[in-house]
Amino acid sequence: MPSRRSRKQEIQEFSDALVRAARDPEEPQPLCEGHSDRYVDYAELPSAEQAQSLCAPCPLIKTCHIAARAERPVWGIRGGRVWIDRRQAPRK
Repeated sequence: MPSRRSRKQEIQEFSDALVRAARDPEEPQPLCEGHSDRYVDYAELPSAEQAQSLCAPCPLIKTCHIAARAERPVWGIRGGRVWIDRRQAPRK
């Protein structure tokens, strides 16, 4: 039975993926990079469907979602989910 990764390991795995992406354009690239207006600085809270559709084509979505669940972001879209005050917004 595989061992469960710690919260710290999950966050580190995503951080490592971002570092690799920044260093090597051949590595999977996060779609949100340079687009804070779509993922954090929005005027109206996006729906769960909008968040999922923004993130769905990203090659890092799974790792991002795992890290977001461990990290609990204050605000924004991470891993295909909307986060408000360190909680996932309800999916309707």
